[in-house]
Amino acid sequence: MNGKTILIVEDHPDIRLTVRLSLRSLGADVVETDSAEDALQLIARGGIDLVLLDVTLPHMDGWDLLTLLRSGLGPEDLPVVMLTGHVGEEVAQQADALGADGVLTKPFEIAELAQAVEHALGVHET
Repeated sequence: MNGKTILIVEDHPDIRLTVRLSLRSLGADVVETDSAEDALQLIARGGIDLVLLDVTLPHMDGWDLLTLLRSGLGPEDLPVVMLTGHVGEEVAQQADALGADGVLTKPFEIAELAQAVEHALGVHET
């Protein structure tokens, strides 16, 4: 994960803090925001290697942002891992249908976060 820049899009400050500290401990550079609108601007500037995207955000939810990214508003090969508090096959199916590279159910362990990030980055490097 060294040298990779990961964008966290999460509206809960405590979760954002935990994810930021976890990713930094794994050697990643971290950029963060609490809104989908700001995320679009950050992605447009370039330099983002992966997005960790909360499903439930104010104004525009994570599903809508993912749809925009996959429709051409973001780099075609930008990995996106969805973060959700909802457990179930429906969430995984929706994430897959919209082109997400993974789903992490909150709360999650650092090892699960690391595995999801490494997997998503690896899928796009092959």
